[in-house]
Amino acid sequence: MEIAAANTTISGGNINLNGPAAASAGAAAAAATPELLTTFANPDETESTIDSIMLRIPSHEPWPHHENLNPLDFKPEMTDREAGSDIAIPDTWKQYSTVTDTFAKVKGNEEE
Repeated sequence: MEIAAANTTISGGNINLNGPAAASAGAAAAAATPELLTTFANPDETESTIDSIMLRIPSHEPWPHHENLNPLDFKPEMTDREAGSDIAIPDTWKQYSTVTDTFAKVKGNEEE
């Protein structure tokens, strides 16, 4: 026989763990509806969009929202869902490659 390692202490006037049924929330609580969140058009690998409450959502490769494709569009203030808006799709997203580092100074095939 095993014994619980911790104790449970419950105190109060009436503690009804097995009933009666809880009271309903009431008409005022039922009438309050949550505010709808803004949705954003997120691109996927097929050039269509997926509506989401998030500004960026992961998708299949090739993914148009890699930060190194257009670093200025992916700064924190641009991707904040409360302050941002739809993020433009960089023109070069279909040519994305891990061979070239957008942040490096590249001339031809040689890095400086």
